[in-house]
Amino acid sequence: MAKDKTILDEWKSLITDFNDNVEKSLEVIRNYKRDIEKMKVDLLNEINEGQYIRDDKCIVISAPRIIIGNVNKDGNLKEEMGEIIIRGHSLEMDGVGADGKVTIKAPVIEQTAVDTGLDGKENVVYPVSIISNQARSIQLDTQDPIDDTDYAASFLTKSCTAGITLASDTDICVKAAPANQAKKDTLKKETDTVNNSINKTKDDIKDTKDAIFDLMDSVNKTLKDADGLSDDDDLTKSNILAIDELRYLLKDTLTKFNEKLIQYAKQVGELAELNRRKKNLEGESKNVDEIAEDYKKKTNANILLQSEHIALHSKDGDDVWRVNEGAGVEIRANNIKLHATEDTKPDKSEVLTPAEAKGKVSVLARNVSISTADATNQQYNDKNQLTTAQFPLVGNVTIRSKIIDMESVDLKQEDENGKLIEEKLTEGSQINMRAEKVRVKTIDHQGKSVGKFSVNSQKISMKATNIKDYKPELELDDQGNRKHNPLHSQDLAADSEMLLIAQKMNIGYKNKDIVSENVYGYAKKEVMLVSDEKVSLHTNDTGIQLNADKASLIAMDSITMASGSGMTYVGDSKFKGPMTATDIVADNLTANKAVKAPNLADGIVVAGAKGQKPQVEKEEITESKI
Repeated sequence: MAKDKTILDEWKSLITDFNDNVEKSLEVIRNYKRDIEKMKVDLLNEINEGQYIRDDKCIVISAPRIIIGNVNKDGNLKEEMGEIIIRGHSLEMDGVGADGKVTIKAPVIEQTAVDTGLDGKENVVYPVSIISNQARSIQLDTQDPIDDTDYAASFLTKSCTAGITLASDTDICVKAAPANQAKKDTLKKETDTVNNSINKTKDDIKDTKDAIFDLMDSVNKTLKDADGLSDDDDLTKSNILAIDELRYLLKDTLTKFNEKLIQYAKQVGELAELNRRKKNLEGESKNVDEIAEDYKKKTNANILLQSEHIALHSKDGDDVWRVNEGAGVEIRANNIKLHATEDTKPDKSEVLTPAEAKGKVSVLARNVSISTADATNQQYNDKNQLTTAQFPLVGNVTIRSKIIDMESVDLKQEDENGKLIEEKLTEGSQINMRAEKVRVKTIDHQGKSVGKFSVNSQKISMKATNIKDYKPELELDDQGNRKHNPLHSQDLAADSEMLLIAQKMNIGYKNKDIVSENVYGYAKKEVMLVSDEKVSLHTNDTGIQLNADKASLIAMDSITMASGSGMTYVGDSKFKGPMTATDIVADNLTANKAVKAPNLADGIVVAGAKGQKPQVEKEEITESKI
């Protein structure tokens, strides 16, 4: 019996040391756990409770049907709590054959790739920690229950014949999104919870430790009493009943001691894990503070979807396209890239596919909107509905391409070759551009104007006018397109100008087959044509003046110049070709060859003739001068 008392003293010392070193390293904690496990085994051997089957090589349980659990003889669970724990360095479950099957059912199923240690209380993550599922077809389907006791329906989603199916009648959330502030808040909350758990566990350990020491004292007393009753053979024979009673008492005490020891080991193991968790949380919290600035720049989180073909469909579980409000595919990000490229170089440089018919980005929709509008000064009502806001445009939209086409033309296909031909201009189609400044340039990299800018239309209007009765409200049609109401000019925009400059400028004439029938020019105050020689054409109160070293007005047929009060030509004027006038008044009139008129006779003017031909002999006239 003395030896048993020594063992109890060793156990008491071991329990005290385990508690005192609970904040040491994981390896130290595991060494104490091994010693505690040996202590529990010694106790179990002493009290001889339960059944322990052990073979150093292999134990085989064989039957057509095997049930393991806290069950009755029929194999059904008993009402009391049932727990099954399987521990091993390697666990395997095989469902063999074409009909082989492994079924796991529970309200909560948890898989965590961690090392739980000898007692199953640790959570150690190794670099090789992984959860791997491999199958020809993998299906994950969640269903929202009608109530808390709803029956689990069969898989509603059509499973892929080969592949992975993810289905849900509520939400599917895939995240690769490390948080910083949220993580910081969570760490603080979890640290507080761990600290509270540590304090509570320490109190529980103290109570359990005191109970264990009380039981040890009881065991020691029982052993001492037993030693007193069995000092010699005569006393032993006379006190045999008392000794048996003490042995029953000892076994009962040891059973309680074993229960408390198991509880104590569990609590100290939990405290060790809580201390490790607390240390880890403190390290994580410090790390979050240190990477706060770097986190603003990059989180190093990525999601990769890789396949020959990737499709996103807005359909319901019945394979019906959803067109209700809220249905659709939404992508939100600071940077969104759509690349139809090939990774052909070792450095992953992106190059366009060399095939002209390949590498396309297509957008097909009834309504397409590209906007760089920002939302500012938002105000919401008590229903969280936006009531007022401003939407200033910021940023840029850049389109770079060898050929850029913008057209509203209806097309049609007439055969199976897929060739499209133009049918007609889309009825009611418009292309609208509106901005503070609109620039169209064909300027090369040296600043030289090259190429062509062409506008070809039945009617062309270029105006700098204010609009009458303009409506600033944004109106949308039934398809969600913006309505563009007709615009009517009211007056000229203040300080407006129109500038046309070219080395050669033609207005109304391209060639003899393409000539404008009418060209009109109007001005209220001034019309001016300026060249290096300061050629000007302008109006004043008395008529039109044309001043220049050289100026020409040319027409294929005729030119008409009209003025209500007369026209004045300054300088020498030449008229090549016949000229007709109603009245000509001249201070001096010189005819180099001949002057002919009904009141002239061979070029001689007769005073007072009044339109009558004078009687003058022909031979006297050789030259006429006025």
